[in-house]
Amino acid sequence: LMIAMLISLLSAEVITQIYEFEKPQMKSENGYTEFIYENAVNYGKEGFPLLPHFGAEILLPQGEAALSVEIVKVEYYSDLENITIKPASRQFPLYQKAENYQSKPNAIIYNSETDYPENIIENLSTNFLAGHSIASFAICPLRYNPKRKIVKLIKAITVKVHSEYSEKAANSERFYRSSQKINNRILRIVDNTQMLVSYPNTVDSERDEDYDILLVTNNDLLPAFADYIEFKESTGYRTIAETTENIYANYAGQDNQEKIRNCIIDYYTNHGIKYVILGGDSDGNDVSQVIVPHRGFRVLDENNLPSDMYYSNLDGNWNDDGDNNWGEAAEIDAYAEVYVGRICVDSQQEIFNFTNKLLMYQNSPVVADIEKGLMLGELLNNNPLTYGGDYKDEIAEGSSNNGYTTAGFADNFSVSTLYDRDHNWSKTEVFAHFNNTGLNLLNHLGHSSPTYNMKMNNFDLTTTNFTNDGVTRGFVIGYSQGCYNGSFDNWHFDGYYTVDCFAEKITTIATGEVACVANSRYGWYEPGGTNSSSQYYDRLFFDGIFGQNIFRIGEVNTYSKEADVSLMLGSDYMRWTAYETNLFGDPTLDIWTAQPTDFENVVYQPQIPVGVDNIEIDAGVEDARIAVVMNGELLGSVVTDENGIGIIQFEEEITESGQLTLSIIAHNKNRFLQEIQVVETESPFLAVDNIIIEDENGNGNAEYAETVNLAIALHNFGMQTAENVSAVISSENSYITIIQNTANYGNIFPDSVLSGNEQFAFQISPFCPDNEILLFHLNIVSESDSWEYDFPITAHSPVLQIDDYEIADENENGYLEAGENFDLNIRLANNGSADSHIILAQLYCDDEFISVSEGTSQIIQLQANNSAFFENQFSVSISAECPSVHGFLLNLLLTDEDGYYNLQQLALSTGFSDDMENSGNGWQHYSLDNGTDQWHLSDARYHSETHSWKVGGTGTDDYNNGVKCALETPEMEVTDNTYLSFYHWMHAEASSNYPGYCYDGGLVEIYYNEEWQQIFPVGGYPYLTRGDNNPPFAGETQVYSGSIVWQPAYFDLSDFTGTVKFRFVFGT
Repeated sequence: LMIAMLISLLSAEVITQIYEFEKPQMKSENGYTEFIYENAVNYGKEGFPLLPHFGAEILLPQGEAALSVEIVKVEYYSDLENITIKPASRQFPLYQKAENYQSKPNAIIYNSETDYPENIIENLSTNFLAGHSIASFAICPLRYNPKRKIVKLIKAITVKVHSEYSEKAANSERFYRSSQKINNRILRIVDNTQMLVSYPNTVDSERDEDYDILLVTNNDLLPAFADYIEFKESTGYRTIAETTENIYANYAGQDNQEKIRNCIIDYYTNHGIKYVILGGDSDGNDVSQVIVPHRGFRVLDENNLPSDMYYSNLDGNWNDDGDNNWGEAAEIDAYAEVYVGRICVDSQQEIFNFTNKLLMYQNSPVVADIEKGLMLGELLNNNPLTYGGDYKDEIAEGSSNNGYTTAGFADNFSVSTLYDRDHNWSKTEVFAHFNNTGLNLLNHLGHSSPTYNMKMNNFDLTTTNFTNDGVTRGFVIGYSQGCYNGSFDNWHFDGYYTVDCFAEKITTIATGEVACVANSRYGWYEPGGTNSSSQYYDRLFFDGIFGQNIFRIGEVNTYSKEADVSLMLGSDYMRWTAYETNLFGDPTLDIWTAQPTDFENVVYQPQIPVGVDNIEIDAGVEDARIAVVMNGELLGSVVTDENGIGIIQFEEEITESGQLTLSIIAHNKNRFLQEIQVVETESPFLAVDNIIIEDENGNGNAEYAETVNLAIALHNFGMQTAENVSAVISSENSYITIIQNTANYGNIFPDSVLSGNEQFAFQISPFCPDNEILLFHLNIVSESDSWEYDFPITAHSPVLQIDDYEIADENENGYLEAGENFDLNIRLANNGSADSHIILAQLYCDDEFISVSEGTSQIIQLQANNSAFFENQFSVSISAECPSVHGFLLNLLLTDEDGYYNLQQLALSTGFSDDMENSGNGWQHYSLDNGTDQWHLSDARYHSETHSWKVGGTGTDDYNNGVKCALETPEMEVTDNTYLSFYHWMHAEASSNYPGYCYDGGLVEIYYNEEWQQIFPVGGYPYLTRGDNNPPFAGETQVYSGSIVWQPAYFDLSDFTGTVKFRFVFGT
């Protein structure tokens, strides 16, 4: 585990940072050792030691670039001896077999007595994200002496990052933006997060003509994009189109690509765009089909790798030395200013198909298909045996393999697999998943070409084979590591193809996929392993969705590339793959990750008067996009704040009556569509101007058990006086009682604001849930007219729960025993949004063996999001007749003077119990019979709150070969009526040829009468071990094996009395 700790900011030019490293996991195989950290990716040149690299990112002062990184101090753990670090293997293109491949150590390096790597810190660069200067570098957390076979593990390293003014950094300031979304990106990236406060806290300026999306296409195709533009505008994305003909005539640049990029820069700096749609193909062998030309980058032996990062990452020019090689390592701009997607079309019919799929996927998804995924894995290599299914498992389940951790699919997803590892699947099975089973997210790894992917050819991409029409079965989002399947310039290493690539076709037919991420050149794999650059970006893409909660597909693809930019400089494979993973689709597409729900309690005014220039909407959801459309024209849009509120400021006052359409969209929400009437104002027209809360404690929040007064001001937008105005509030919410429901206003003159002569008042119940939405209805009447409005108020309450407890038992052995008294100190947490009042507590127990002697205490006040112990300890007695192992419940009744009460329960037990939530309580683990010990406390899977003991690799990694180890409990007392119970999860190798037999497994032993002996669960163990291939247990030994998902196990201990220990033994 790496913990980045900021120590100090010394000056504008020097930043000091300390990085601490926990000891890594050591994985030994075939005489070689691999060191695995939680957040340091392992890579190296072929035959050189495979070393971990931790990516460090430091936010620099604005306008500066990193000059150097000075190592101030290095602390080491004790040396490790007799270690031969595994040599790094090379990556192979997926099309290329690597039969009998085995990486061999480089003799020069492995016979050297010079510490390796030569430099602990490598690959220093400065990149810019929306005008923020970020220094990136890699830290290798170990030093290796190959000749002496000594490894020095770094415990902590202190560095100083020196920076200075740079012209390139100063030029980046023209792209400067500060918004919550940009800040969140930066906070996710950098280690010194507090430096962000030194940057100007400006909001994107309100320009006369601001846009969200820039669409670039040509004159012939632009008319066909009309439906797409109308749809995006109707959902609140302000969209502007530019044709290439106009761009080429009006923007400077040495070629058409640079002219398009300069157009994007213009719209970013002067019109605030965030997304770019490249609306057209870029066929390399047909000039007429170069609708939006690509920029080809230079990596390894490829000098024309199509990458749309050229159009999204806007700093510099990607060709600092002015040669014909673009995107070389020193010319990288690692961070995107805009999110880019390519709608790779060359006909109006393809545009229609794409637009229809996008509209249906976003507006009316096939709900039954949303929580379904499909993993496709092919055989990649025979010797060493390499299966795509092993790669896909890391994505479906999540993984900490190869030095970085990524989340898997969410638990609500049902993920199907087609793996050559399991059976030789065919394309017809893929058709069946699209057409019959249904799916939402697809992930593929296998052999591909421009016209071949997922074991099918381009001519298979028909609406006959793919019948998912968005009605019976949903459209699909795909990601493939296959070679060239996204080669939208039609290039292959054996020459140009005459037809469009696979990714183009499957996203532009009427069925199939609505979007995909695909490789414009070949993908990479590691023979015999999963440590490849293509796998890295694939894992990070799905981590963005399920681990980082990023849901717009263009933003997800960008996240995967900026998680550790030092990798792009340290590895050509990484740079290659970052460049080639292009998005075919709309970058604003919101990926469904759960069945949608409706917006609840949307608050808006169903009528507004002519002459208003803004409208406020309470969507009840953060980051919802609100649009108001009139006569097909987008009048205004806004994204809601953290409270779900959005205020749309119209460019001009609404000058005529009519009907507005209100649209609200948000992640995993059904689209909200309603009408708002705009009415003439010659007569009086009253609307709510503001609402002021006056509450008992004066903090402006409506809180539990409070009496709240409301001062509601009304605005007369009409041209005549509203006479004899009064208003009445009502609510159907059961947690409030309205005390004063009426207020009189008298006469309200035109264009004036007036508060009522009386304040409305209501009482909130002491049992009101936290963050309850109190919806009020306001009925306003005058001599001649009436108006109705709804408005919400959020109620705040404490949420009191037992957070922790401490037990002091009489003999101080840490266990509760019959005949013993103990003191109990309880810590209470307030997880709500309101401070509590005085909390009175009474502890009692209904169990016949338990009595409470001191059962009352209090906490004067417990602030929101805080915890505290009660003022006095509680005292409890256990009867001498209590069984030696006996569970009981203590009841803690919480009350206050306002009538609030809450009953919490605490489960305790005599005897020994453990929920595995810490590594204490006397547990120990060790190897047996010279096997490897892989027991450790893990949070990857658990049945209790957050932890379990696990044997195997960190995270979700499997166990190694040659494991035999034991997890041992502390000593405890048992009687003839004692039982042992636990929940366990297992995925161990059972025999496919011999049913009921296995190769790997686990069992339970008891230490009794000074010897260890196996004990047997109620119902017996499910497997017997095989006796061949160096088994960990004797043949025919009963064990647990196969797949077990948190099942309970029970052991009858009636044959044992006295002091015992248990151990859980696992062997491979």
